[in-house]
Amino acid sequence: MRKVEQKTRVLHLFVASLLIASPVCAQEDPLEGLDEYILKSMTEWQVPGLAVAIVKDDSVVLLKGYGVREVGKEQLVDAHTVFALGSTTKAFTAAAVAMLVDERKVSWDDPVIKHLPWFKLPDPWVAQQVTIRDLLAHRVAGDIGHPTGRRSVWPSPDFLTREEILRRLRFLELGTPRFRNAFVYCNECYMAAAEIVAAVSQMSWGEFVKARILEPLQMWSTTTSVYDIWDAEDVRPCWVCVLRGRAIGAEDARIENIAMPHVLGEAGPRPIEWLALEAAGPAGGMNATAHDLAHWLRLLLGTGVYKGERLLSIAAVNEMHSAQVIRQPPIWYYPIQYRGADFTGHFWAYGFGWAMTDYRGKKVVLHGGGVVGQASSIALMPEDRLGVAVLSNGQSALPMALHFRVFDAYLGAPEEDWSGAIRAGFTYWETQQRAQEERLATERARVTVPPFPLEKYLGTYGHRAYGQVEITGGNGGLVLRLSDRFSWPVEHVRDDKFRVVFHDGAQSHPETLTFEFDDDGRVTALRLGGPKYERVAAPEQ
Repeated sequence: MRKVEQKTRVLHLFVASLLIASPVCAQEDPLEGLDEYILKSMTEWQVPGLAVAIVKDDSVVLLKGYGVREVGKEQLVDAHTVFALGSTTKAFTAAAVAMLVDERKVSWDDPVIKHLPWFKLPDPWVAQQVTIRDLLAHRVAGDIGHPTGRRSVWPSPDFLTREEILRRLRFLELGTPRFRNAFVYCNECYMAAAEIVAAVSQMSWGEFVKARILEPLQMWSTTTSVYDIWDAEDVRPCWVCVLRGRAIGAEDARIENIAMPHVLGEAGPRPIEWLALEAAGPAGGMNATAHDLAHWLRLLLGTGVYKGERLLSIAAVNEMHSAQVIRQPPIWYYPIQYRGADFTGHFWAYGFGWAMTDYRGKKVVLHGGGVVGQASSIALMPEDRLGVAVLSNGQSALPMALHFRVFDAYLGAPEEDWSGAIRAGFTYWETQQRAQEERLATERARVTVPPFPLEKYLGTYGHRAYGQVEITGGNGGLVLRLSDRFSWPVEHVRDDKFRVVFHDGAQSHPETLTFEFDDDGRVTALRLGGPKYERVAAPEQ
């Protein structure tokens, strides 16, 4: 009898164990197949290396690297490989301000001049009214200055400090739309917010971020300056400045585990140098690993709490993730919206360092970052406590596509090839751009003779915000020079119109160049894009 009872008990325990274990065994892994999808998508986009961090319910469910740090070399990307964050840095700057708001040292609606009395804009009234909220939400719009041509010729970190750049804003021409009328992306706004952090805390922006965010989150590999990981002579000092006469590789960095940026050439991806963003650091100059960003995701999904310690109030996190201004979708999102108009993209807005939209009935908080040759993106689905961070050393929209692939996996939605959809959209836009370039080339070929001898255009031209440029002669044409180190050829288009083609290592950025004359036929100024440069001096005859 006892043997029967023992056998019965064993049978009951066995059946119970099956009942307990069966849900676990039957449960499908939401991320099954993700590795294969990532590798396939990397091949299609020609992205050499990529790292991913996924956090769900305060647990890190994926932390992994894919591909190589530099084409032609064997070192693999892992969770501890350092990449540039680009504009995902803005969320750290917004969080730094939020900490001061929590301490009641500043208010979101403080006028900027309360903390930076020297702050001025082209319109004096707007300079008096603009608030910290306006800065972080990109609501200053055209009153920060004329947007055309600024990326190409804005002085690099080697030329001006952050404060010097901000002090020159008052010399810019007004653009449109005007103050608080629309969302206009503004890196200088985040530079100003960082100067407020420094003025109030008596610490530099970098020191504050390190002490108040990075160290408490144990983000030991994250830096706020490219000069923490590179010597100054090994990085490019501006967007369109390319180092000449020497090749820089990952082995030249101050740290061992670092990814090199890559741009696409005819032969595929090729590595280029890192870009210095010292002055614009608070807008896009931080560097991090997927491992460190997993800690950042845990803080954000925990509404300001990390490992039981509150670093940000719930009110501060909610404010950063609340719509402050309506905006248009980013260009990479349109293919997703077109294919899923019934379940996504019903609104787009911007908070503080974060964009907001909806996806399959859920609120999504996200931001992308792009530095020449590198792309990053961070996306949160706060209701589901799900966050994804993607870093890459190629110039593509793949990081954004992977977010939605992961969201679909956890929502149990039909599997969609968002990478393929976005890539098809970019291919179409690139085809249109090439066709336009070919039309312009045909037009330039028909009219190649300027109306005046080239000697008439030579000279130095100055702008009170942008500084000086020089037009010199060379190789039978004109050359635009910025400082003693950088120059670009000037192409004649037609009549008195020319253009300069800047190149950031990945893409061309053509800028119109038009000369202005007085009644006597003397050149008095040039316009590079929108800004007007007055002639300072003509060359000695």
